[in-house]
Amino acid sequence: MIVLFSAIIALCYSQPVARLTDKVPIDLNEGWNAFHSNRLLKGEPLYPPYNALTSNNYPPLSFYLNAGLAALLGDDLIAGRLVSFLSLLAVAAMLGACIAEMGGRGAEAMVMSLFFLAFIAMFAKHYIGMADPQWLAHAVQLSGLYLLLKSRNRGSLFYLAIFIMVVSGFIKQNLIVLPLAVFLWLFVSDRAASVRFLVTGLSAVCVFLFAFTMIHGLDFLRGLFLDYREWHLGAVAKAIDRQFNKLLAVLMFGVAGSVLLPQTGTFVLLQFYFVLACLWGAFISGGSGVDVNALFDIIVASIMIGGMLLRHADLMECRTQLQAGRFSMFLLAVLVVALAVSVPYEIVKAREFWKTRELARASVAEDIRYLSDIHGPAMCESLALCYWSGKKFEANDFMTREKIRAGVIERRKLLDLIESRYFSVIQINHDSGKSKRFDEVVNRSIDANYHIDRQTRYSGVFLVPNE
Repeated sequence: MIVLFSAIIALCYSQPVARLTDKVPIDLNEGWNAFHSNRLLKGEPLYPPYNALTSNNYPPLSFYLNAGLAALLGDDLIAGRLVSFLSLLAVAAMLGACIAEMGGRGAEAMVMSLFFLAFIAMFAKHYIGMADPQWLAHAVQLSGLYLLLKSRNRGSLFYLAIFIMVVSGFIKQNLIVLPLAVFLWLFVSDRAASVRFLVTGLSAVCVFLFAFTMIHGLDFLRGLFLDYREWHLGAVAKAIDRQFNKLLAVLMFGVAGSVLLPQTGTFVLLQFYFVLACLWGAFISGGSGVDVNALFDIIVASIMIGGMLLRHADLMECRTQLQAGRFSMFLLAVLVVALAVSVPYEIVKAREFWKTRELARASVAEDIRYLSDIHGPAMCESLALCYWSGKKFEANDFMTREKIRAGVIERRKLLDLIESRYFSVIQINHDSGKSKRFDEVVNRSIDANYHIDRQTRYSGVFLVPNE
């Protein structure tokens, strides 16, 4: 099983590893993160005014780390990719460590860690080595969980674990499920420890909030807590419809573990974690612009439950050891099938990637040179292009749209810039020259004041002002 999963990982990870240093955008979020860590390097405000066209709704710790690494590498985006990739490997390692600490053997820990890496390649390959702090936050949070399990709820290690979990929340603010699950578990199993966990955790949160407010001003609090996203119940239904089949294998582990594992000890913690992860993942999937990272807690919880299922197959009232062995083989077979069905598709995608990689790099390099040669401000849908071409971050189609919809800023503020032809160039990913993230009014204004000057295979179109 270990050899098989390792082979699948080698197939699936060759592309993400190769593209780590390629100046080709992986996701629209990459340039956004790079611009903010670059602001730290330049000594500019990390959090813009609340009524500005740009915004920052992420906590600051990931930007600090990226900026420090970028000072050595000279590229904030590439630095973010390296941090993200190494963090994903750390998540896999910490999953194995947590499984072992909860009673799993080395074999179960290794199998489930490798399955996790392979499954992420099938489920969310664009998040492998993508410049985003999600995996860094999970890695830090799981290290906190490992220390908590090791501490047995007492001593300095217990308080260090709480502090580390709080730190993870100031890397990515959506990681609230595991700390809540830990609190509920402690509340039903060790009431005194739950009080210490709550008081220590809230105290650490307040200290961090106060410190970062002193450093970054009130715009830090406004960006973190007043960020607006449209939420629709229909988007939740669509997310479930799109992702249910892909998550079926890990969901099976979570459900089976909730039914078959004993209702004692750390098994209760895992059950709390899995149920809360499903509820939270479904809820935030209804938010505008939310990606599959909303569901990562479900995967992490299910992986740990799967390790425990493999370890305790022989304790589940099986009448014979043969039955226990068959149950273990059934669980392993589910893992294999979950990955094997995607292998042919991954082979095709790998061939396509290696066949077109140089073409993509050359084409995007030309786009970056084109942007660099145009004097004046730019507005890019793919912010990585603006970042690599040395342009400033002055407007963002998604967050600007959300602010307009929330009434934080007037649409007229953006329309005035477009109608005055303030931007020397506008890059839009769609060949039509209309951004799917802007509303029709803004798109009509762009169409009336700009025309397509360049169209490329990988970067959509570039529009320049009409004469």
